[in-house]
Amino acid sequence: MRTHFPQAKVDDMPASSPQISICLPTRNRLQAIQRTLGQITAQTFTNWELIITDNASEEPGKVDYLKKLAAADPRIKLHLQPVNIGLHANWIFALNQCSGRYYIATTDDDRWAESSYLEKLMSMHDGHTGIVYPNLSIDLPSTGEFREKVLTSVYHNDMSRHEICDRMVKDRRGILMLGLFDLQVVPKSAIISVYDHGRHEHCETVGMVRMVRDYPTKFCPEVSYIHTTYEGNYSRNCDREVVFRDGGIGTFQLLDELRLAAAQDPGYEPALLSQWYNAIRYCRDVMENYEVKRKGVIYFKPRKKKGHIRAFISSKRKALKTWFKGKPTPSPTP
Repeated sequence: MRTHFPQAKVDDMPASSPQISICLPTRNRLQAIQRTLGQITAQTFTNWELIITDNASEEPGKVDYLKKLAAADPRIKLHLQPVNIGLHANWIFALNQCSGRYYIATTDDDRWAESSYLEKLMSMHDGHTGIVYPNLSIDLPSTGEFREKVLTSVYHNDMSRHEICDRMVKDRRGILMLGLFDLQVVPKSAIISVYDHGRHEHCETVGMVRMVRDYPTKFCPEVSYIHTTYEGNYSRNCDREVVFRDGGIGTFQLLDELRLAAAQDPGYEPALLSQWYNAIRYCRDVMENYEVKRKGVIYFKPRKKKGHIRAFISSKRKALKTWFKGKPTPSPTP
C-alpha cells in the first residue's frame, strides 16, 4: 500500500528564495566540517543557501568558526541548538528551515567528490522528478582504502520503480536520502516521515523504499557522495543491542509494507521476495547471537540450538510464512 502525501504548492516557494537549500546538521568535528564546507563553497552551481544546525557542539573553536563563516557569506544560515537534541531531530529542524525549491543534505564528516555535484544533479530535474540521487564512494581512512562509485553496478536510469525498489532492498544503503529533492513534488512531511520514528540503526531503509514507490526518482552515476567510514562515526557507534532491535523493527516493517504493495501491484513481488530473504538472514543472525542476561548485563554469544531456541526458530518461520503469503498471523497469547 502506497503512502500518499500531498504535493507542495508552487505558491509555497517565495520568488526570492534560493533554488537549492543545503542542510548540514553538525556536532563537534571541526576539522571534518572544514573539508565538507570547502566542497560546498567550491560548487559551480551557486544559487543555494546553506543551513547549518549545530547541535550544541562542545569542541573548542567550533562555534566561533561557524559564526565567522556565516558572517562572511549571506548564503550561510547558522542555527545553534542550546542543548543536544539528537541527530535526527537536528536534521528535521534543518529541513524545516529550507526556503528553496530543492533540498539536499550532507553530514559534517562526508563530502561531495565533484565541484559540479549540484550542477549535475540539478540538470536531471525536469519538474516531475521527485529525487535525483548520486553515486556513492566509500572512504576508509583506517586502511587507506577508497571504493569509488560503488553503485554503478547497482542502478541505471532505465530501471522501473519496481526494479529500483528491488535493488534498494538488496543493496540496503540509504543513498536516496542524500539526493536532490524537488520540494514541489516531494513535500517536507514525506521526507520527515523517513526519520521521525525513533530508530537509530537502519533508520532510512523503510522510508527510502516508500519514497521510490511514491515519487519518480533518477540516478546520477557521474557524481559521487563520499561517505567516510570509521569507528567513531554515527553508523558504527550504536550499542549492539540497539543494532539488533532496530534492525528487526526495520526488517519486518519493510516486509509488511512490501507485502501490501505487492498485493496491489505484482511488480513489487521481486522486492518482496528480496526482503523475505533479508528477514530470514536477520532471524539467523539473532539466533547466532542469542541474547543472554547475567546480573543485569547483556551478552551476545553464539549458542547451540537447544530445544527452546529450536522452538523459537520454528515459531518465527511459521509466522514469516503466513506473513509472506498475505495471511494474518495469529495474535500472541496474553
